[in-house]
Amino acid sequence: MRPYNYYSRIASKLLDAPWTLHLDVFRPTLNPRIIGGRSRPDMVAQSSSTAQWHAFECKGRASVPGDTEKQKAKAQAQQLVSVNGIPCILHVGAITFFRNDAVEFYWRDPEPGAREPIRLPNPDFAWRNYYEPITEVIRSRGGLTAPALDTSAPVPIGELDLTVQIHPKIAPILLASDWQAARDMARESREEFASGGFQPDGLLVKAGPTWFERLEAVEVG
Repeated sequence: MRPYNYYSRIASKLLDAPWTLHLDVFRPTLNPRIIGGRSRPDMVAQSSSTAQWHAFECKGRASVPGDTEKQKAKAQAQQLVSVNGIPCILHVGAITFFRNDAVEFYWRDPEPGAREPIRLPNPDFAWRNYYEPITEVIRSRGGLTAPALDTSAPVPIGELDLTVQIHPKIAPILLASDWQAARDMARESREEFASGGFQPDGLLVKAGPTWFERLEAVEVG
């Protein structure tokens, strides 16, 4: 398992970089050999305040990673050198792992210097991949109607024990499928969103009580 959402939140809190995209969204515009290989990183994130880009290789392990795994994560992060011609500032190799039943996190920003550098194109088209899934989930459950836009009511997803919510300032923009405009509005409104309890992207996902219960091992077979 690779906990991409976890890394996205870490990037948001530590680097003010909530705008996270998986490299797979660039598949139609990159060399298939590059995007399908194992030497590329997983994600790219953009700072909300400075517009700088950072590259991330994200790994998940059940035990403490060794030096080889750390070096591999560092090397993969180095491969991504720019987005839309703008050099990446950080190239982070990140690993989440368990040590004595406790979750720990390893983060390393290696020195740049890719052997086969990856240069991503303008990512404007990719914000659809970022916003459309949660927009469609809310739309399919009766959200994003006129009352919901006025009250910003949370929409429950019972089978996942989650509630999701879109800030009313960008909800009508997302309803119109203007993904780039929604992202631009969110960048301008991040302080307003934060004061209302939303993430800088204008979204809010709340976990229900089952997410805080301790998992129990289940025997199979």
